[in-house]
Amino acid sequence: MDPQDIRLLIQRRLQSGRLPHGRTERIWGGAGDGQMCDGCGTIITTGNMAMQGRASKGGGRPIQFHLPCFQIWDDVRRVA
Repeated sequence: MDPQDIRLLIQRRLQSGRLPHGRTERIWGGAGDGQMCDGCGTIITTGNMAMQGRASKGGGRPIQFHLPCFQIWDDVRRVA
């Protein structure tokens, strides 16, 4: 997926509340294991790096992203 398309999707998900605006308390990374990316909505395969954490607000719900999607989310949420 094109990074600009991912950026637009993440902006929409932030606006709708599907993604948190606040920072994560703790974030960790590792190989994907078939989980769904909260940023782009596609599967994070074992060949991709997954970033996982818990939102600092909204009950601390878990979030997970491909590494590039995490970087885009972190950038977009800071200016939103």
